[in-house]
Amino acid sequence: AKKEYVGNTLWTFGKNGVHIYSPDGSVQHRFIDPEVICGPVKESNYTGGWSSRTSCRFSDVVSDGKKYVWAAVSRGVSTVD
Repeated sequence: AKKEYVGNTLWTFGKNGVHIYSPDGSVQHRFIDPEVICGPVKESNYTGGWSSRTSCRFSDVVSDGKKYVWAAVSRGVSTVD
């Protein structure tokens, strides 16, 4: 499958995933669901047990301005994907 070049775009990163828009924000080109880009985090549920939820806590995002975008997201554990 051929990947389409996104070009000049506006990216937003947050708890609802990643959204990629046209430069003026009027057209959404792509969306990446938080379950795909972020991972599950186990948390104490205050009753002695554990619960799991999707966590999208982006701490840094950088681009080469041409082809690549790198983002750091906290998943509650130290890991490199």
